[in-house]
Amino acid sequence: MKVDPAAFRWDHFSDQPATLDRSTKRRLRRLGVRDELRKWLVSLSRFPLLFKRLSRDRRFEAFRNDHRIGLCVNLERPFEDKRTLSASEIADLIEPLNIRRLAVRLPLRDIDRLEEYVAFIRHFSGYEVLVVVLQDREFIEEPEKLEHALRRIFAALSGTVGHYQIGNAVNRLKWGFASQREYLEFFDTAWRLRNREFPDLKLLGGAVIDFELHEHVGSLNNRFRFRYDGYASLLYVDRRGAPENRQFGFNLLDKLNILDRLVARSAKVHSRGSAPLWVTEVNWPLRDTGRHAPAEGDCRVGESEQLCYLVRYFLLTLASGSVAACFWHQLVAPGYGLIDNRGGTLRERPAFHGFATLCRLFNGAAIEGFAREEELGHYRLAARKDGSEILALWRSGGTVSIPMPPDKAAIGIEGEPIGVRAGRPLTISESTVYLVDA
Repeated sequence: MKVDPAAFRWDHFSDQPATLDRSTKRRLRRLGVRDELRKWLVSLSRFPLLFKRLSRDRRFEAFRNDHRIGLCVNLERPFEDKRTLSASEIADLIEPLNIRRLAVRLPLRDIDRLEEYVAFIRHFSGYEVLVVVLQDREFIEEPEKLEHALRRIFAALSGTVGHYQIGNAVNRLKWGFASQREYLEFFDTAWRLRNREFPDLKLLGGAVIDFELHEHVGSLNNRFRFRYDGYASLLYVDRRGAPENRQFGFNLLDKLNILDRLVARSAKVHSRGSAPLWVTEVNWPLRDTGRHAPAEGDCRVGESEQLCYLVRYFLLTLASGSVAACFWHQLVAPGYGLIDNRGGTLRERPAFHGFATLCRLFNGAAIEGFAREEELGHYRLAARKDGSEILALWRSGGTVSIPMPPDKAAIGIEGEPIGVRAGRPLTISESTVYLVDA
């Protein structure tokens, strides 16, 4: 039973699929009902072991942050009053950020414009680019057409791109999959093509959005022959507010720990000597941005909250030690990006400067220690870079004061100096403070 591809429309305001009409949702649910029931039965049978074995705390081990903090950038299309940026303009914006990893979306529905995407991606040849292949219903239903499109993409970007994420937000109907099995078949097509013709490529799979354990369990426990070269998670926590807030009793660190252990216990993921878990999207939708925000309700935050949550999310992924790369989605977007491009202009939000400060201090640093709020009264992530110590200090609510250490300088979350003398009180709050060697 095929579904009319015209029912799947793109919302150019929020850069995501538009909400499906009810009749299309019903058709998709009927189409996938058997596979979804089977997935739930498998997942429920494993849940007791999950909560017994996977929720234990992970012991911190020092490691080098080999530029694990990354950023999503998009090929811009003209729309309403948004300023359209060229690849050169985007490159100029990200050049001072001290990042080496980028993620770029490539929609299958745009396969006829492949040359434009290839030219855009090649502009960032000095970066490690992850290409996120966005599914389309027509290609889900026609594996031969999917294989032909992927062959074109892999060949066109040969020597430029080594990592691909196959599919995106696969557990949301509006993105096109009627069931998880449809996604697994989709990935299997890509995997078989890779094995035959492009053996050096690495394919990331999973691509589950939000913390939905049954989806992860099903994705990591299937009967297909393929193995993921890395496990991708769109681990949004925006509906819980701050990244330290809990869902089902789990905060962000707990969720990362559980996913890491799930992946480690699965035979479906190659570790290849490095952390196999990739967080390929995270952001918070912004208030007062109307239709440009990708979600509605209480999850929308102000720009000051976006700044604080972004920085703390990345610091916690570093503290986990289990994330190969984490990408902010994205550089330019009115409803959630680091830069607002409405009105024909560009405005760097506070989060842009917070992201730049975070990357300058921590990308390329050795991560040496982590302490939780319940241990010290605040969170503390310790790192060392070029022989100098860096401390990130924050709380998930309220404030606390500590004596300013000697031979240290304090820096605010956006990189501004904080003038506090040694021995005087330094306030730790939800806005991260950095201490560096003076």
